[in-house]
Amino acid sequence: MKLDTTGLDNFIDEKAIWGIVNQNADASTGRVQEILDKALEAKGLTLEETACLLQTEDPELNEAILETAGKVKQAIYGKRVVLFALSTLQTNVVTAVHIADSRTLTLNSFAELSILLK
Repeated sequence: MKLDTTGLDNFIDEKAIWGIVNQNADASTGRVQEILDKALEAKGLTLEETACLLQTEDPELNEAILETAGKVKQAIYGKRVVLFALSTLQTNVVTAVHIADSRTLTLNSFAELSILLK
C-alpha cells in the first residue's frame, strides 16, 4: 500500500543533511573514539557526531562502532529484541552500521545490524 503524498511538503532538508555529512568527513581516529566514549553514556549523539561515525571506513573503527552500539543497546534494552521499521535507509537516518558508497544500507549491513540484536 502506497500513501498518497499529494499536496504534502517535504520537510527533510537534504541540502542541510548533506552539508553536515560533508563537513564531518574524514574524522580522525581520536575524534571517532571521543564520539564512541560519549555514546557509551547512552545520552544520544549529535547529527555531526553521527555523520562522523557513518563515514568511518577503517575496519577496526567500524568494529569499535558495532561493539559500542551493542553495549549501548544492551544498557538501554537488555536482552529484549528491538526491531525498527527498516526500508531504504539514507545517510540521514541514525544507525551504527557501515553504509555503502551508494549511501544506501546494503544486505551485508543488515547482517551487521543483526549482531546488535543478539
